[in-house]
Amino acid sequence: MRRSKTFRSAWGDAGHKYGAKKYHSNILAHAFKMGLLQHAPPDKFDSIGEGKYAEHLFARQQNGEIEDLRFQVRVDLSINGVRIGRRHMRVDFCYLEHNFSGTVQHRVVYDEFKGMATPEFKLKRDLWRAGAGPSVLRVTKANKSRAVPYTHEDNWPANLEDERPK
Repeated sequence: MRRSKTFRSAWGDAGHKYGAKKYHSNILAHAFKMGLLQHAPPDKFDSIGEGKYAEHLFARQQNGEIEDLRFQVRVDLSINGVRIGRRHMRVDFCYLEHNFSGTVQHRVVYDEFKGMATPEFKLKRDLWRAGAGPSVLRVTKANKSRAVPYTHEDNWPANLEDERPK
């Protein structure tokens, strides 16, 4: 059996191809065992920031702000039912958000945690904005300030612009 090669940096340590360290969340693993999470979290997250943000979303779910938190959701990118080549996107998190406006009680939010935007992600984000995505794509970045730990950028598909909050 042939093993796949792992990335090794110039210092010889194995890790992620962009230099991020993998992160295992004991909090989410325990919550899944106890039945507090409906969907299993991944064994390891791609970065420490993504793992910490997953724990933040779990806390929001426990507070009742969101529900049905899912991890590593595959989304096919299509416009008017026509799939765009083999383009799909694996989004880090998906959940239902409560009370985002007076008329709609819930909305599906696809949330992608990014330390840095790769060219492939920028292409998929632009396809999402053009109308290929099914709902809003929230791009989350870690903020250096401790007062506000995360910053968000919402990307709405072109076909849902009228639902966008003003």
